[in-house]
Amino acid sequence: MLSYAAVLVLAAFLLFYDLGNRLLWDDEALTADLAINIQKYGLPRTFDGKNHLIFLGPAVDTNGKQVWTWSPWLAEYLTAGSFSLFGKSTATARLPFALAGFFSVILLFALTYRVFNSHGISLLAGFLFTVNELFILHARQCRYYALIVFAEIWFMYGIYYLLKGSRRRGIIHAALAMAVQFYSNYMVLQGNVIALLLFAFYKKKSDSAFFNHAILSLGVVFALAAPWVIYADLWHKASYISSRNIVYEMFYYLLEMNFFMLPFAVVLIPLFVRLFPHSNDNSAKKLSGPQRDFIKFLILLIPFNLLFSSLTPWYYLRYIIPLIPVSMILVPLIITRYVKNVAAAALIVILLSMSNYISYYTLYPVAGIKTYISGMFPVAKYHEPRLPLVDLIKETVTPYTDRLKDVAAYLNANVRDNETVLVTASEFSLIFYTNIRYADPLAPGGVQGLPDWIIPESASGLIERLNAKHMPHALPENIKDLYKPHTIVIHNTQRGGSLPEPDVRERFTSEALTTMDIYRRR
Repeated sequence: MLSYAAVLVLAAFLLFYDLGNRLLWDDEALTADLAINIQKYGLPRTFDGKNHLIFLGPAVDTNGKQVWTWSPWLAEYLTAGSFSLFGKSTATARLPFALAGFFSVILLFALTYRVFNSHGISLLAGFLFTVNELFILHARQCRYYALIVFAEIWFMYGIYYLLKGSRRRGIIHAALAMAVQFYSNYMVLQGNVIALLLFAFYKKKSDSAFFNHAILSLGVVFALAAPWVIYADLWHKASYISSRNIVYEMFYYLLEMNFFMLPFAVVLIPLFVRLFPHSNDNSAKKLSGPQRDFIKFLILLIPFNLLFSSLTPWYYLRYIIPLIPVSMILVPLIITRYVKNVAAAALIVILLSMSNYISYYTLYPVAGIKTYISGMFPVAKYHEPRLPLVDLIKETVTPYTDRLKDVAAYLNANVRDNETVLVTASEFSLIFYTNIRYADPLAPGGVQGLPDWIIPESASGLIERLNAKHMPHALPENIKDLYKPHTIVIHNTQRGGSLPEPDVRERFTSEALTTMDIYRRR
């Protein structure tokens, strides 16, 4: 029990310590802004009487009553609940999701022990999951990410119940878990649905009860999802789901899995043992039928989750994070069953928990291969040998500031209540941290008249409304004389520096400073 407690203490530190250190970046702030409107109106309205919350455009994001319909509302309602209980702040915005991350660790402990009846496998799975950089960074966000990870573990729990013949428990757990994923982000659910459907047909002849119960579970999910499908006109939004190159993106996600979840070298260990049987003393305990089927199902989840993640409009690792707990079950299972030398197994666990050395040096054995892969997938150039856990701890305990904080402080100190600020991007973060009226070019009716202030360079928004052709970082000549520039000094940080993507995340405050012009009407 002490070992489990130690892992949970580590998880609590990594998930909760200084949760409000970084300001909410654009996507997080959108969730928080909608949550504030839920407190006011009971629904996630996109207009609060002062500012419009617009992501892609009013006709896409909202319905005719200015209610947000681009994505389901579970994360927004949880955030609103946190604000109601603890007040509005950066930390309270992220608290529900950090809690979901913490309970994910507990649930993974319970699942792995129930399936394999082994404290060794359970502890290894929970420990590797806890120190997984990709999991921690996403769980410390005011966004749906931790919810879909928790639901994935819950879903696997339901599948194991079905395999064991526990009909009622299996259907309830599997269906509710998939419903949570749907109402968090329905794109991540599709891989699970197809994998379960195919696995049910695979089991139909040998286990008709599993087939029937799996189909019933999917039926319950469809019934629970139907209200949102109809209300949000999901069929229309499906037109935005496309891929530039499915093969490219699947390979990209597979490459990232190697670095952050399931190193290719570890996956090949069972193959090596089969090729060289003398290296294995065959002393491993034989798996039961439900255990073998459970492992087969986990393996089936991987390609179908990768496939449907590749159909999203953008490619971010957030779409494949449900595969983190899947990987954290498979990795310790491989190690405990196929690596019989205790010292070798311990070395593998240490390397996996502390570094990316196994992933890096086995994928790029020679410089030529690294160059080739980097040419195909530019993101590969970001991967260098490092110690992610050390970086994660250092980042967690180090104060961070950025351009957003500097700009928000200036606006709060200088803009009057009755003045309007024209922005060139979504600026959801500025809406959260200031009490200012912003003029968004995509707002219904557009920008009326000349604003009191103009910020031609975005402070935090990731989607530009007016590109350099229409609004350069200096005012157009026809209105230039009407405005007086105010030059402020800001930290030279990137917008979206707090993204949970390890490849592009800004880990520490930039020591460099730069200037930014904000224009006030004369």
